[in-house]
Amino acid sequence: MTFITATTMPLLVALAEIGERDGIMLPATAAAMIGAGVLSVLVYPFIAVTLHRSTLLKLAEARSTTAEPAAETSPLPENPGHEPKAGPGG
Repeated sequence: MTFITATTMPLLVALAEIGERDGIMLPATAAAMIGAGVLSVLVYPFIAVTLHRSTLLKLAEARSTTAEPAAETSPLPENPGHEPKAGPGG
């Protein structure tokens, strides 16, 4: 979730604007900062989804290895005094 909410473009734009207006930040630096923000907006969600999927796969794998094996089905108990029914052709 951190990767999805890591970048807030309005904050970067406001900081760049204030920095330029006050003469603290060069226009090239402001442009680079905003460009890095745009890049992070494009890349971070991809990273977040990839991490989330890998976590889900690891959890599913862990569950499958620690899950109890399926109970084997045993034949029905024999009923004394009754002959088993013959199948077709028998």
